[in-house]
Amino acid sequence: MVFVLFTSLGGSEWDVIIAFEGSGGIGIREAISAVVGFSNSINSTIISPALTTVDQPGDKIGRTAVRFLIEEIENPTKNVVTKTVEIKTSLIVRDSSHRA
Repeated sequence: MVFVLFTSLGGSEWDVIIAFEGSGGIGIREAISAVVGFSNSINSTIISPALTTVDQPGDKIGRTAVRFLIEEIENPTKNVVTKTVEIKTSLIVRDSSHRA
């Protein structure tokens, strides 16, 4: 038996794709010990079970991008400059990662 789940929690792109192949008598709920999302959108809390998620600080990501853009506008360069920035994320544990 093969189960495939495609879901979009908002927007036109797929947020989650899960593929599962199992034998008869084993349900997806029993076979999967955790489901984890990314972005911590409001949808993570209103679905059941509530979705464990990685929270990314969108405000900090936005401020960092704007800062780089302003730097480039004020001091334009002819060469493409690549910058790498690590911004800390956090795991928010909810019901989707707990077995009943």
